Amino acid sequence: MSTLRFGLFVLAAIGCLGCHSPTDEAKSSVSPDMVIFREPEIRSRLWTEPNGHFCKLLDWSMLNIAQRGKLLVARYGDPDAHSATCVDFYRVASKAETDGKEEMLFILLAHDNGWGVVTSVEPEENDGHTYIRIIRESYPGAVKRQRLIQWLEYLSDYSMFFTPRSQFYDVPASYDPLLRPASTGVKPY
Repeated sequence: MSTLRFGLFVLAAIGCLGCHSPTDEAKSSVSPDMVIFREPEIRSRLWTEPNGHFCKLLDWSMLNIAQRGKLLVARYGDPDAHSATCVDFYRVASKAETDGKEEMLFILLAHDNGWGVVTSVEPEENDGHTYIRIIRESYPGAVKRQRLIQWLEYLSDYSMFFTPRSQFYDVPASYDPLLRPASTGVKPY
């Protein structure tokens, strides 16, 4: 694919497809219908949610998922409260060459901006299936504290979907989230 044709495609595409000329490795693992990001694009994303909450990258981690490769987990939310309200999942696709420098390409697989504050994102293996467990809790200061546990199934074709086995329950008043062990694999930005 020539650089000119690729450039025209980028201008015509809806989404955020950074301007680059893919290497042969990238051509084999990235198709034109995927939403592709470069690291600076992920790090600089910001928006305001419909509920008025401001979102920007708080932290990210790289998970190594068996038989799927690397998965980037980016947590976005209010930087003042350090409360993540959104989680994006990106497959680390390949390397591309931009201005003679190699950089990683990330394919957006799922965007979760559901109820509450994200407190944990962990991979799980169960009966040959790969899941990502997401735990959300009530916003800080809520009178009635609740927790939602959801599972994203991560399929071998690199697609993700929420499973129907979500759990929603009340959190005891004595529960202190600062006393529970830190989520593994999530490093502060």
